[in-house]
Amino acid sequence: MTWIIPISIFLDQISKIWSRDFLSLNPINIWFIKLTYAQNTGMAFGMFKNNAFLLGIFSTSAICIALLFREWYLKKEKSKLFDLGINMVIGGALGNMYDRIRIGYVVDMVYVPHFAIFNVADSFVTIGGIILAIYFLWRSKHD
Repeated sequence: MTWIIPISIFLDQISKIWSRDFLSLNPINIWFIKLTYAQNTGMAFGMFKNNAFLLGIFSTSAICIALLFREWYLKKEKSKLFDLGINMVIGGALGNMYDRIRIGYVVDMVYVPHFAIFNVADSFVTIGGIILAIYFLWRSKHD
């Protein structure tokens, strides 16, 4: 399922272009969610703002570890659920890393009041992480 990686990067980048070109001028409110344009120089919840070098090292390290873990684990056990989750995490992480390298910040566009502002790449990382958690919980119950 490595095809998920380029698809997640593509969807993330298209949404960021749309956000920059359209939402920066015309934010959209949908119920309690606001679609808008924001430049995030930090990481999750704004941590490490304006520290591109540290975030670049952190992102690169995390992606390398995830790739190595994926290769090691898939040689040991074939699991479509694990493969789906890990590739979603890697694709999302690469989408945000691409922004950091190319423009020095990550474009965010989905604002949930009292929570956070995030993007499609963040969603891939989060959903992939949930899938991995479900997989490992299920596996621990059946070993």
